[in-house]
Amino acid sequence: TTIMFYWIYLTCANLMFNLYCVQATTQKAMIPGPHMEDIDHQVSDCIEVTSSVGTFSFTSNGGSETCALYFIAEPEKIISISILAMNVNCNDGGAVVLMDGWELNGSFLPTESDHPKHLEDRYVEICGKYYRPKSFLLSSQNAAQFMYKLTQKGNYFKILVKHIQNKYPCNVIMQDIHSVTTLRNHKRAQNCSLIALFPARIKFHEIHVGGKLWMLTKKTLVWGTVTDCRDKGSVNYVEVKGSSSFNTDNSKLKETICGFNYFPAKHDYSILCDVTTVRLVSSLNANNAVTVQADLLDVENLDLNDNILMCDQGEPEM
Repeated sequence: TTIMFYWIYLTCANLMFNLYCVQATTQKAMIPGPHMEDIDHQVSDCIEVTSSVGTFSFTSNGGSETCALYFIAEPEKIISISILAMNVNCNDGGAVVLMDGWELNGSFLPTESDHPKHLEDRYVEICGKYYRPKSFLLSSQNAAQFMYKLTQKGNYFKILVKHIQNKYPCNVIMQDIHSVTTLRNHKRAQNCSLIALFPARIKFHEIHVGGKLWMLTKKTLVWGTVTDCRDKGSVNYVEVKGSSSFNTDNSKLKETICGFNYFPAKHDYSILCDVTTVRLVSSLNANNAVTVQADLLDVENLDLNDNILMCDQGEPEM
């Protein structure tokens, strides 16, 4: 059995936004408190998106359905998932999978190109019996996933989920429909992305990508912020893009920005796509940072004279 066996097929008309709506509806009641880790959550829905911590328990009535818990935390947190106990029959296709990030229809968040680990190192697939606490997964960002297929009646699992402070946050999946987030590369050659699972209006508050002075060609020095940086040869820049699926590697690119600006930038973008991504691309030893505001795009903040990117709307890829 491979990870692809655990693709989750949702049948909602607008795949990304409906998944996010489940999350946004329950978000306010799920902010972890001092004793939240003592709470036991009985899993009732096949697909759940939650920011809760504590234990999660499920006992199967039998069946062939593949289900998933999508866990999300605050941007500066990572998620640990420990299996406290489980009994999953290995002989009839039963298994659980712990995933560093989110998977949907064979696409992954963060994408393979942006994640610090190879794909085969991002998930653990297990079955059998465990009665002693054992830690299996520590996510690299504020999102993790627990997929399960319990085919035999009476099979069960009990897991413990915690949120842990992340000293070097990079990739962030938004957990609210309004957010101001700072992306940093921490002087590493890595790509860091802010991902919103809805159409969004993007506004930059601060850009410091590459330094105050940019030499985009051998004869040109630029002060402030400029666009089309990638095409001009820069190796440090910010991408604004959108896609109709989790596969953000195939996103439509609206703009690349680089340079230095401490004041709210003039660059605003309306991304009419299921998934909106702001991606900081950085080279080794660069000290890049960008502060970006992302808001759910609606008729009140949609400016038809603004920079607009539209994605093709069709049926979700199955």
